[in-house]
This record gives sequence, C-alpha cells and structure tokens, in this order.
Amino acid sequence: MPPLLDLYLKYHLVEGHTAATIKFYRKEVGLFLRFLEDHGHTMLPGDVAPDDVLGHLADLMERGRKPRTVRSRRQALMTFFNRAEEIKLIDENPVQTKAPKIPRRPKSSLKPEHLEKLLDLCPVNTFLGARDQSIIWLLLTSGTRLGELTQINLEDLD
Repeated sequence: MPPLLDLYLKYHLVEGHTAATIKFYRKEVGLFLRFLEDHGHTMLPGDVAPDDVLGHLADLMERGRKPRTVRSRRQALMTFFNRAEEIKLIDENPVQTKAPKIPRRPKSSLKPEHLEKLLDLCPVNTFLGARDQSIIWLLLTSGTRLGELTQINLEDLD
C-alpha cells in the first residue's frame, strides 16, 4: 500500500492542500499501515476489512490515546479509503466504525475572588467602568457569547 499512500499524498498536493495537511495524512495513514504490517496483514488495499480498522482504533485506545486523537485518526483513514474507493482501487471503504464520542469537559468557571478582582477594575462611578461591569455581568448571567455581544448595534436594542 505504500505506493497508494504516495499517490494519495500527491493527490492532496495537486488539490492545493497545505504541507501540514499532507504531513498529517502521511503520519496517520502511515501509522495504520505500520499496524497492518506488525499484524502480518497484506499491504493490498482491497484486503483491508472493517475489523482491521476497528483493531487499529482499539489498539490506539488500549495504548491510552484520547478519544479526540482516535477520532482524528479514524477520520484520516476514512478520507484515505474514500479516495481509494473513488479511484476504484477498492469496492467499499473499510472504515465503517462510528467515531468515538468525545467526552464533554465542563467549562471552567470564574472563581469568586477572580470575579471580585475583575469588577474592582471597573469603577461604577465612571462611564467606562459602569459599561465594563455591565458587560461582565451580562456575559456571566445571560449565556451571551463575547462575539455576539460585540456585534450588537444600537438599533438592535429595544
């Protein structure tokens, strides 16, 4: 499969993808090919089965890779085999597993002492201080995103 990998990387080059993208695919597909080789698998694209992909992803998880990493590597293989399918090198993409779920991390909250220090920087007896405190309280209590807040125009207010 290494000639196929070379062809695939040339495809990305011709498509105008960045050097970083090409490096990413070289690394990720290369890791999968190494996995196949280490497990005595043939290097023919048509011989890769869904179980081979699943075994690779499971191996990554067992070696302590985070779900986000495994998800990214799965996507790289999906794209690689999609291209092989497009150019009729394989009949069906063997990447048929669902992407691993990425656990949601709770967003860090502002500690009360930090909030107090932040508000102390905004004296309410000045226009700018009162404005800045209003912005801080609006962001903390409404769920409004900073980007949304900065896009508000006077005519948007009622």
